[in-house]
Amino acid sequence: MLDKQSRKVLKYLLSLADDINSIDDCSDLCAPQYSWMQTLDSIRYLDDTGYIKVSYAMGSVPHKITIDYPGLHYRDFDWIKLKSFLLRSVLVPIIVSFFTALFANLLF
Repeated sequence: MLDKQSRKVLKYLLSLADDINSIDDCSDLCAPQYSWMQTLDSIRYLDDTGYIKVSYAMGSVPHKITIDYPGLHYRDFDWIKLKSFLLRSVLVPIIVSFFTALFANLLF
């Protein structure tokens, strides 16, 4: 799941993307409310996690950004992760405790 800053930077990148989901001119790329360095850190994080692909031109300055499938549908992926967490962490323990209590009551 994305943190607040990365989510806002991804939304900003989505608003700048063209029809083929890429940004060719990254020279003046600074998300609202964030500095240039914070935006670059978020772009690196999004690149590392697979939401976007970045090609770099002079060192650490992005040259071209392509938004991948997870970046286009990040809300769906967050929802899937949340459902999985709730199933594993909430629903399964409730079911196990119910059947344990039922089994214990039948034995004693």
